[in-house]
Amino acid sequence: MNYSELERVYGINRKKIKKLYDGTYNENQTRVRKSCLDDYVDIIIEKMNIPGHTLAGIHRYLVNTVGLETTYNNFKSYVRNRELRNKVNKKTEIMRFETKYGHQAQVDWKENIKLISKEGEVFIINVFVMILSASRKKYFEVTLSKNQYVLKNCILNALEYFGGVPNEIVFDNMRTVANISGGGKRVNLKFKHFAEDLGFTPRLCKVRSPETKGKVETQMKFLDDFKLYNNEFDTFEDIKSICNKIQTIVNNQVSQGVNEIPNVIYLKEKEHLKPLNKKFAKTLRTSLNTYKVSNESLISFKGSKYSVPIKFINKKVFVEPIEDKLYIYYNTSLVIIHQISNKKINYNKEHYSEIVKSYEFKDEAFVDEIIKENLERFDKIGE
Repeated sequence: MNYSELERVYGINRKKIKKLYDGTYNENQTRVRKSCLDDYVDIIIEKMNIPGHTLAGIHRYLVNTVGLETTYNNFKSYVRNRELRNKVNKKTEIMRFETKYGHQAQVDWKENIKLISKEGEVFIINVFVMILSASRKKYFEVTLSKNQYVLKNCILNALEYFGGVPNEIVFDNMRTVANISGGGKRVNLKFKHFAEDLGFTPRLCKVRSPETKGKVETQMKFLDDFKLYNNEFDTFEDIKSICNKIQTIVNNQVSQGVNEIPNVIYLKEKEHLKPLNKKFAKTLRTSLNTYKVSNESLISFKGSKYSVPIKFINKKVFVEPIEDKLYIYYNTSLVIIHQISNKKINYNKEHYSEIVKSYEFKDEAFVDEIIKENLERFDKIGE
């Protein structure tokens, strides 16, 4: 039998025709090729059993430890085709728990949401989220940074919105709340005093245990709605308005967690919240000092001058001294961190270079010499 001729006539591979003729063809037989990943199957499954793992992380781990040379896409296809996820010992049992009215709230951030205005301006925003655990009533606030100054003010705004203070608030292990060292963690002293003044106990959730603050985690999907407004807003104030609309909608629709409307249950929970002394809370707000940037691109702080980029000249910036560092913000966006110094003039080299180069000298060597000499002279002022 001429298998090649039959292949030309019927368009079927001659090897398949031969197997059909011999009776050895198996329709369900698939060829599994040897892969360079076969030697690491046990390691892959072991790492996939770790809570919070990602395939990209496991791929990087194998590249770094065993010198794996295959691409991430090939690695991902291998995991899918070999159905390795089915071999992972998944823990499906999660203990559901409900808290008493007024006992707990949970806090988290939805970070680095990229939005684009009608004019093509890019905004990278964060959304602060606090949810009352019993009623599921939510508070959302848009910010440009997540420092402790912003966090404290967001908490105060949320408690004013809720009209009271819960017994405890659960936080992720964010650096503005927790000190983590030597395998241990604790609430940092500055934030602990803030919590004591307001009358709540700060609690840190367990690492890699999202169920610890699962109520706030489940609310994050609502904030994906922000992306639907791309190219439909003009300013940062518009983004805040969008956030308020999303907040109103989710507080007035049935929560799957309790099968009721949060705003309705909240009327019961509000009675169990501890009262918030608004006048006292106002004194806890971190009110940053305002400074106007001079034409030299400097602000004065306690007898010394510190630089900012020249785009902030004649604008007002906010200053927050923390230990030996000076944090300078524009709105809520961090501009620069300076070391607090006894020197009279503290120019960041890049900031001073911007000023000198704005004069458009043609000789670059001359410009570099000016920058170097003047910075050295500034350091000696007041000695």
